[in-house]
Amino acid sequence: MRKILMIGISFFILGCTHQATLKTADGQPIGKAELTFSDNNSGSMMLNKNGIIYYGQWTAKKVDESSQIAKHYGIGSKKYQNYLQGKGDYLKSAQSTLKASNGDTLDCDFKYRGTSAHGWCRSETESFEFIV
Repeated sequence: MRKILMIGISFFILGCTHQATLKTADGQPIGKAELTFSDNNSGSMMLNKNGIIYYGQWTAKKVDESSQIAKHYGIGSKKYQNYLQGKGDYLKSAQSTLKASNGDTLDCDFKYRGTSAHGWCRSETESFEFIV
């Protein structure tokens, strides 16, 4: 029963779409984004910046936090041992190149843990942040 519940929760979390707010470096809102998690290491992204729609796929890798966890909690700690065994909520780093129908592109980088994300997108002329 527990296994069925965990599978159900995984399908609920994965495949979900999460909303993000786009802001300039000085905090002015300039649009919205949607991040969709296909699995824990990939998904798609749709971004609406000032009426221009960008689409793309993203992929992620686990960020190695072992030295920070060992320093903070100690090598003998349960938290550190769980991290080494693959248990826990890992920080991931993701990248994507988004394209608009008019040919414009944005390069986006973000980090997420679970479904909380924070990142930046850049074009040749500007950059802005997004927060999920």
